[in-house]
Amino acid sequence: MSQILVFLEHKNGQIKKSSLELLTAAKLSGVPFDALALGLNSKNLAAAAGGLGAQNLYFSEAEVLKNYNSEAYTEVLSTMITEKKPSVVLATASGLGKDLFPRVGGKTGHGVASDCTSLELKGTDVKVRRPIFAGKASTEVEFKNSSTKIVL
Repeated sequence: MSQILVFLEHKNGQIKKSSLELLTAAKLSGVPFDALALGLNSKNLAAAAGGLGAQNLYFSEAEVLKNYNSEAYTEVLSTMITEKKPSVVLATASGLGKDLFPRVGGKTGHGVASDCTSLELKGTDVKVRRPIFAGKASTEVEFKNSSTKIVL
């Protein structure tokens, strides 16, 4: 497993723009990275993810993953993270991401930073900026005690 795992959101056979941005950020880190896609036609995203530098695309098109189901997605992602042990997991701060990844963080015991407005990757060191106080201020967040860092 690579050190960075990018969770890909997709629709109608296309990777969503926000996930493409995360693939680009992972590529710019200079660290090997993989991608993960779940749901219908996720296998077809391999060429696009590989074209942006992903070494592997892990996917599942299981019937239970056809439509978003928080319990099924949490189980798949938690198992993947526990078994593969990536240093960093990147996902979008979409409705799906905000629903899914706190569950994954809780199940795996890894730290989650959500609603990040900037991302700085230096190898597997992560520094993000996120809003606080209803967006009136922002703060930098670093992970100190989490072997896997989950960033939305």
